[in-house]
Amino acid sequence: MATAQTCVITEPRGPRYEDGWLTKVTWDWLSTDLGVVAAAGAAGVGATTLREFTGYVASFHTDPDGGGTQPSSYTITLYDDDGRPMATKAGASTTAYENHTSGHYVVESKLNIVISGAGDAKGGTAYAYIKE
Repeated sequence: MATAQTCVITEPRGPRYEDGWLTKVTWDWLSTDLGVVAAAGAAGVGATTLREFTGYVASFHTDPDGGGTQPSSYTITLYDDDGRPMATKAGASTTAYENHTSGHYVVESKLNIVISGAGDAKGGTAYAYIKE
């Protein structure tokens, strides 16, 4: 039986600093039987934020699930809603938290992740820190 993709996104506006807000967007994901998490518009549940962001994507992090559903070696990409990659990690760690610097600006853009090669019903969490 096919595994349904799930992706729970949290995107609360973070603390206010002198020159803007710092927001941590979290994607808690579980892949399909094909080992993918697809963006909105593709088959399955979307992995796109509800909000649009304007600011600097300061960093992007990946964390494989420690609950026994660690993914196989997988590729994860963070995109803006124009389809431009903000950060990509091929061969993301299956056991360790990793920091991937982004350094890209977004303007009135939703963000989404696309994952491939994770394995059947494997999961993890991705984080993007955005200075708005």
